[in-house]
Amino acid sequence: MIAIRVGAIHLSELIGKPILDPDGRVVGRLKDVAAMMGGMNSSQDNPSQENNAVAGVFPRITRILALISRPGPPVSGPEPPISGPEQRPLWRLIPTDMVDGLGAHALKIKGPVTNFAPASFPDTGGAAGWGAGLAPGEVLLARYILDRQIVDTHGRKVVRVNDLELAPVGGELRLVAANVGFPSLVRRLLGARLAGLLGKWFSGRMREVLVPWNHVELLQTDLAGVRLMTSRDRLLRLHPADIADILEDLHNPERTAIIGALDPERAAETLEEAEPHVQVAILQNLEEEKAADILEEMSPDDAADALSEMHKEKAEGILSLMEDEEAREVRHLLRYDPDTAGGLMTTEYIAFDENLTVQETIEELRRLAPEAETIYYLYVVDLHGVLIGVLSLRDLIVSKPETRLSEIMIRDVISVPVTASHSDIAEVIQKYDLLAVPVVEHDGRLCGIVTVDDVFDVVMTPPRRKKLRRKT
Repeated sequence: MIAIRVGAIHLSELIGKPILDPDGRVVGRLKDVAAMMGGMNSSQDNPSQENNAVAGVFPRITRILALISRPGPPVSGPEPPISGPEQRPLWRLIPTDMVDGLGAHALKIKGPVTNFAPASFPDTGGAAGWGAGLAPGEVLLARYILDRQIVDTHGRKVVRVNDLELAPVGGELRLVAANVGFPSLVRRLLGARLAGLLGKWFSGRMREVLVPWNHVELLQTDLAGVRLMTSRDRLLRLHPADIADILEDLHNPERTAIIGALDPERAAETLEEAEPHVQVAILQNLEEEKAADILEEMSPDDAADALSEMHKEKAEGILSLMEDEEAREVRHLLRYDPDTAGGLMTTEYIAFDENLTVQETIEELRRLAPEAETIYYLYVVDLHGVLIGVLSLRDLIVSKPETRLSEIMIRDVISVPVTASHSDIAEVIQKYDLLAVPVVEHDGRLCGIVTVDDVFDVVMTPPRRKKLRRKT
């Protein structure tokens, strides 16, 4: 929220205002307002040092887009109709410093319309032709931002822009906020007067909801050829779980663009928090090399779940570009039924030989630098990989350095077979109060672990993160 109501102008209230020439005759109508977006502001954006911070985040309103007809009578009289080829309307881009009374009943320009730059804008819908005459980084607000989705990085959600708030800052008019509240939509549909009456009728329950522009991230990467110079830094600095929630509310091109802007590790963390169908949609749209880099950073079980739901050719293409070790782990997991322990487990676990000492084990842990969830417990296997013991990290730390693992490990290991159902795994974890349970093959070989959070995802909250069934 932001307190900018005093002196603020609604963009919707500017659209359609009459434009007067120096003699007071109507020469056209305001159709849009252009702003310099994404760090493309000129030196005029920094009139003084104290305004530097403001100039960096609140885009300067540069020009108005006017649809010019032929000169007519003063504004108090009726506007003459447009007819005949010689009276065909013309588009003009007029600098804001050549306009008087912005926000008033009518706008008066300083000089004849022929003094201002012509622009080529179609009278009909569609993106073709929109943008001719604009400078790099200059964007038409009504055309490309009004009614679009943006990300409120402070509220960590996707919202729809119902109106835009402009306000004088440092002697210039700037875009200061997006209005996403219901009153702004009512005002556009019914007009300011009727919207005001409705507001009084509902006794203040129709409140304006503003998102300051320094909390806004635009989602469009390309606006009809006008490429925005937006870094999405604020969005990309959010927690991966917050980014994942935002992805849920977006369309595939926007999701893909956001994930594509993240480094592989951060993208992997975000996708692991995302809904399965979102994971698949994004990976399907990414370039295979980028998708492979991300999947290499994901846990093998999450990577396998995502790949199992993709088109076979696409999945195989991505797997072929992954590092051999990561690809081998994922292929191994793809063999298992998704409704069993084999389909739920991760192969990211640590197993040691029983003859290692405590000191040797700690040094090995430092070398491997495993993820936190993989060292809830340390597993002990024989030469054939058969699970023969387990110990906690605490047991390891409090033991003497020269002690061998065989002396401190618990030999009666609680485990589940690779064919165990999700409910069976949950029952074991709950009964023995475990943070993770090892998964073994029919011959006792350790093949993975299932962590408590994975069980929670698929059993306790199925609507939220239910694992997908793999296609046959």
